[in-house]
Amino acid sequence: AAIGTSGSSSGAEESDEAPPSLASEAISSYRDEDVLCVRGGLSNHHPGNQWYRNQAALRRVEYQDRTTAPRRKRELRDAVIAAVHNRGGRFLRWEEESEEWVEVQLQGRNGVWKKVGQLLTERQR
Repeated sequence: AAIGTSGSSSGAEESDEAPPSLASEAISSYRDEDVLCVRGGLSNHHPGNQWYRNQAALRRVEYQDRTTAPRRKRELRDAVIAAVHNRGGRFLRWEEESEEWVEVQLQGRNGVWKKVGQLLTERQR
């Protein structure tokens, strides 16, 4: 199937599954402000992903500092998420079955919290 074309949290424990009330809505197309949670060239060259990676880079040194408290790390992670949302962006993933984009939930095994935390943990290239 072809991929579609362009067109703050508490300190609570993160769960493996998003609550059913947060069911994803289908999105027909993505915008330049969106972050595409897919692998490969599309996400590497998408303007929203480039901007998102820059936002993470601005916070990476403090996040990776071993003296940074876990609460502060959550604040840094949440600041990246808020920056994306404040510019009108969404975190989207491609749903193969429906062949549509869906918004990624904050919590869960593949949630935004985890994705942003992973990006902040990565070593700079």
